[in-house]
Amino acid sequence: MSAEDELLAAQLKRTVEYLQGEIEKIKSEAASERSLFKLRIEELERCEKDHETRLRAIQESVTSFKTWSGLASGAAAILSLIALLRVALGY
Repeated sequence: MSAEDELLAAQLKRTVEYLQGEIEKIKSEAASERSLFKLRIEELERCEKDHETRLRAIQESVTSFKTWSGLASGAAAILSLIALLRVALGY
């Protein structure tokens, strides 16, 4: 093998090593990004579940408030009717 062939072989070997290093670097970055995306998705799912729980609690509170409001309104109407009857009947 001539000196020129050896030089060319050494350059090719360095180029291959460099490219292998770059490929490993890209693989490492891709794995890092995958794990970061996984963490982001898990956080978004946790937030979604938390929001859903809050919405259900608020919905239950509103339903309860409407029920008590309706009962209070009905009670006020009954008391008004009783007062009207007392006035009408002279009690």
